[in-house]
Amino acid sequence: MIERDNLIIEDFDTISELTTFIGKSTSWEADDGTHDDLVMCCVLFSWLVQQRYFRELTDQDIREKMFSEQMKMIEEEMVPFGFIEDGHDPDEHSIPGDDNVWQPAGQQWQREYY
Repeated sequence: MIERDNLIIEDFDTISELTTFIGKSTSWEADDGTHDDLVMCCVLFSWLVQQRYFRELTDQDIREKMFSEQMKMIEEEMVPFGFIEDGHDPDEHSIPGDDNVWQPAGQQWQREYY
């Protein structure tokens, strides 16, 4: 949750404890001489929001919400396929080597200023 910015920790003490939270054999704990009580609260919260009872109680599925936000972000970052813009108006005609733009016969030409 922290890595995806779904849980933002602004408390200095919690951040300090995270820097001394290390893995020992098959578990995680605070380094010798330090505490991990604030970090364990974050661990318990992360576990709690994934439980079905929490979803039913709060009527919110945090995991599903995180997944849908991540999918939305991926879709927004994708470049649309099949659209090529060359900068030319398809209604304008030009003669190669000439900087003048010509209009098809029967259309009145108007200069456009941008």
